[in-house]
Amino acid sequence: MLSLPLIVSATNGPKGTTVGLSIQLLSKHNIRASEDVLVELQERARTFLGSKREVLLILGDSGAGKSTFGMRLENELWTEYLPGGLIPLFIDLKTIEAPANV
Repeated sequence: MLSLPLIVSATNGPKGTTVGLSIQLLSKHNIRASEDVLVELQERARTFLGSKREVLLILGDSGAGKSTFGMRLENELWTEYLPGGLIPLFIDLKTIEAPANV
């Protein structure tokens, strides 16, 4: 489960500039695990990407930062992209009318 939003921005920096604040997202090892032991979601996602596993499911309450995390991870992966490598692609399922038919 996600615990905190990923990015919080405010416009109360010097002379109205935007100040960004990153908050570390934490997750449980699995859905049944205790919330006493949390791990960094970024690290878990990177470990997953280096494995042979095919599905990474991120669960969390509305507004927890799941989409923001996915978009940020996609952006980071694009900055590391090498021709011929895997193509990072973020698909926001809520924008698809019938995601089960995709």
